[in-house]
Amino acid sequence: MPSTGELTPEGFSELAHSIWRECYTDLLGKPKVEYMLAKFQSPEAIADQIANGHVYRAILCGGEVCGYSSHVYRDDGCFISKIYVSSTHRGRGLGRWRLDAIMAEAEAAGAERAYLAVNKDNAGPIAFYESIGMEICDAT
Repeated sequence: MPSTGELTPEGFSELAHSIWRECYTDLLGKPKVEYMLAKFQSPEAIADQIANGHVYRAILCGGEVCGYSSHVYRDDGCFISKIYVSSTHRGRGLGRWRLDAIMAEAEAAGAERAYLAVNKDNAGPIAFYESIGMEICDAT
């Protein structure tokens, strides 16, 4: 049974670097991935996000860190900023498990909606989100 846990901003950053490089290098190219990691997933950027209300959680399987998520409450609902699972743990329903938990938490907190953003060229996650009933509200 999966669970969630805490990591330091450095721990989340290290995990992000590993997962982002394996997921996005082919899609975005190495320079763009490295830029985004430095800007949005450095220990400093993550610490700043946490200080501004982002809820980061490690996804654990048998005590092993296998992914992470982040969400934040805004005036227009719960923005699900990140759900990432390492390649060795994908296909086990962990992303869906974490998404369901965030959505339940958002509903309990009174958020009227939960939403996220996905790169328009990232077909796999888009198909997943659509398969569970989410809909595309905007595409840029």
